[in-house]
Amino acid sequence: MAEKLKWGIAGRLPADASGNPPLGVAGAVVGIHNEVMLLAGGANFPDALPWEGGKKAIYREGNILERTRDGKWEARGAFTLKNPVAYAASCSMPKGVVFAGGEDESGPLRAVWRLEWDAAAKKVAQEALPELPLPLSNAAMANLGD
Repeated sequence: MAEKLKWGIAGRLPADASGNPPLGVAGAVVGIHNEVMLLAGGANFPDALPWEGGKKAIYREGNILERTRDGKWEARGAFTLKNPVAYAASCSMPKGVVFAGGEDESGPLRAVWRLEWDAAAKKVAQEALPELPLPLSNAAMANLGD
């Protein structure tokens, strides 16, 4: 018998610096490494909706989320990506969260990065990997082995 899909809120992002609820982002880099969820970058329209003339903002900020006893994810820290990025392909892998391509304010990117959670140091390490052969945005990626 097939299991039914159970949909729910896994966690919440922290409030902004002014204490306001987070606006949320589209196209964030997200993955799990060493039992924490890393969620970074992404885009939104902070000042006005696009059809009202709003300008898209692309972010570098990231959140470190840990699973609570009730199975939800709670923000426990923050980090900053080397560069702003949204709409990158991202994937959890044994050695970290890899993300490739995406875009910034100037357009599609070729960059590929790996984020690694260092549990002992309680920080995110970032390593540049070989670039894609061409700029690419809004793609998907999967892990096969290592």
